[in-house]
Amino acid sequence: MSISLVSRNSVTLQNIIAYLTISPGATVKAVGSTPALGHKGDFSKSDLKYKVISADGRNQQEWQLVIESFNK
Repeated sequence: MSISLVSRNSVTLQNIIAYLTISPGATVKAVGSTPALGHKGDFSKSDLKYKVISADGRNQQEWQLVIESFNK
């Protein structure tokens, strides 16, 4: 599939959709003003955090998303 130059140039960190693959049954929740995964959001911010919760709910860990580079 080829993406036109016009479409490619319109993509920025302020209007992308992010996704994550995790273990079955586990959940991920955005923390604070971090954009929800699977929805268009502003990923240009420096404080992007997600909480991952195990399927049984006993284990939780907060992760920070760091975007080191962005290539179109």
